[in-house]
Amino acid sequence: MHTLLRHMIVSLCLFSFVAGNPLAIRADGVSLVRDIGTTALGLEPQEITAVGSIYYFSGQISSSQSGLWKSDGTTLGTVQVSDVRPYNLIALNGKLYFEGCSDLDGCALWRSDGTNLGTVQLSAVRPYNLIAVNGKLYFRGCNDLEGCELWTSDGTTQGTTLVKDIEPGSESSSPSSLTQVGSLIFFQANTSSTGYELWKSNGTGAGTVLVKDLEVGPQSSYPTNLTNANGKLIFAAQTTINGGEPFISDGSAAGTILLKEIEPAEEGSYPREFLSIGANVFFTASNGLWRSDGTA
Repeated sequence: MHTLLRHMIVSLCLFSFVAGNPLAIRADGVSLVRDIGTTALGLEPQEITAVGSIYYFSGQISSSQSGLWKSDGTTLGTVQVSDVRPYNLIALNGKLYFEGCSDLDGCALWRSDGTNLGTVQLSAVRPYNLIAVNGKLYFRGCNDLEGCELWTSDGTTQGTTLVKDIEPGSESSSPSSLTQVGSLIFFQANTSSTGYELWKSNGTGAGTVLVKDLEVGPQSSYPTNLTNANGKLIFAAQTTINGGEPFISDGSAAGTILLKEIEPAEEGSYPREFLSIGANVFFTASNGLWRSDGTA
């Protein structure tokens, strides 16, 4: 069974809910792992993320108290790790990384080894849209100096650095929809000269470049729903000529083209909800459910 699917099934089994209580599925039936919390809602586990055989989650035990929790599926093994509020949990190299927020320090990049002492802040930059590529984290990081730009981390404070200040100074390029295709990261980013367009990065400043200005000039094509389709990128974009339609990219300007004009001229079909399954990508458009093998 695919690893991600197996983790999803285990997560659903481990943290099913009845009257707000987390449950575990056992061979002899359903049983409560641990009853935690001071409200009728119980612990309310969210963002369940597997790191090895341990499952981490955000748990709120009262209206004013939440934090990072972990569970090995047993009562004694379901414990609070830290009172830092975690968001955007992701596993990498046997550790947990997340956006951690506290009333004292605000929100920043954190790492945890599952212990309170080993749950530490890596950087004051605030992370969004974390993904793991080739043993490193990549994310949109925000601070007062560079605004919101593309950052990376190798899991150390020294190795948590800005990849590129795409829109120089305190203005933001606001990278979003970070998506891995092979060894590259594709994303949407904004500059004053090109608007919101498709970018790619190999993890270096020099290798972080605009793929193609689909809507030439400061107007935006707004590439969204970025999806890895067998080594190429399929996404939705909007242009004056075509409206919103599916596009495909091999990472080059010449290879970033309209995949199919589903609706005529500038009307657009506005594709969305892309899902890659096997050799095909499925998506919905204005006139129904579509499937693509990457060719018109």
